[in-house]
This record gives sequence, structure tokens and C-alpha cells, in this order.
Amino acid sequence: MKGRPARGFTLPEVLITLLIAGVIIVAAAEYASLTWTHYRKTGDTLNRIQLEAIARNAVVQELGFAGYGRGFLGDFDGNTIEVGLGATADSPDTFRIHYLEERWLEEPLERHITLDVARDSGGTWNLYRREEGATRQPAVQDVTNLKVTGFVDEEGQLRMPWTPWPATVTGMVVQLTFSWDTKRVAYIPFISAQRLGWL
Repeated sequence: MKGRPARGFTLPEVLITLLIAGVIIVAAAEYASLTWTHYRKTGDTLNRIQLEAIARNAVVQELGFAGYGRGFLGDFDGNTIEVGLGATADSPDTFRIHYLEERWLEEPLERHITLDVARDSGGTWNLYRREEGATRQPAVQDVTNLKVTGFVDEEGQLRMPWTPWPATVTGMVVQLTFSWDTKRVAYIPFISAQRLGWL
């Protein structure tokens, strides 16, 4: 009895199968790479948006405290907010805020907070917050500039920082710049008119 001949794969069939499998593997790897790149970019974007919001909120909160407590907790002499303009448009301004704090204290405590932007020892730009008598602490990383762009006087008029400054202001506009070249503007309204001065 004659046996049935064994049937296997021919060389062309094997080569075509390997070619199809290779194309599928390359397509899957490309898809995975694009998905990972998109995921990483989305994560970076979300981190940047979060840092921008944190920096903006920190500046609005700190500057918004200017003059707090004066009149109903006590009084203090001098300006309630002072601004030191940077030498150029690319150099940050410095802000000094004065207010009273009563947190469970018998007598209100006068606070003096300074906000500025500088590089740390590693070369990273930071928004710094410093309280009088304490060391400067980084508040938010990757903030490369903090500039005042306008003051709102008691008549509600916007005054530019390069024009004569009003003695009192009811608000101010500042601009934050970040290391990824994004700029964000914040308006800080004051509850009452604040005494403005040079730093």
C-alpha cells in the first residue's frame, strides 16, 4: 500500500506569512509608540496647566492680602503694598505686601511678605515667597518672570507702571511667565484702597 505523501509549507508560503507577521508587528509597535508619545505630551500639558494655576493662585492670594486687617484689627504706618520694578522687561519685579494677622493671637501680628522670581542653585526658575525674618522659600517652579502691568486707581482707571503712580490703588494687574514661554495675566482686586509705594 502506497502512503499518502506528506504535505508541508512551501518556501514562498513561509516567506509571505513572515512578511505579513512583520508588517503587523511594525504597525503595532508604531501605534504603541504614538500612543505613548501622545500620553506623555498630554501629561506634560496637564502638569503645565496645573503649575500655571498654582502660581497664579499663589500670587493672587498673597497680593490680595495687602492691607488686610488695617482699620478693624489695628493699624500700621507706611504703604500696604510696595513694588520694585525690574531693570528691563525681562527682569522680574519684586512685590512686598504688608498686612495684619490675628489667628488666635491676643494682639494682631504685622506680616511683611516678599514675592519675587529668581533662579535657584540648580538653575531652575522659581517664584519665591519670603516672610520677614525667614529664609526665602520656593513657592512654584518654572516661573521665569513676574511683572506688574497696571494699577487701578480709585477712579477705576488703569494706570501703567511707567506713568506716575497713584498714591492708592484698588487693584493691580500682574503677568506671570513660565519656562515653556506661556504668559498668564491675573487681576488682583483689593477690598479697599491700598497705599502704593516703591520698593
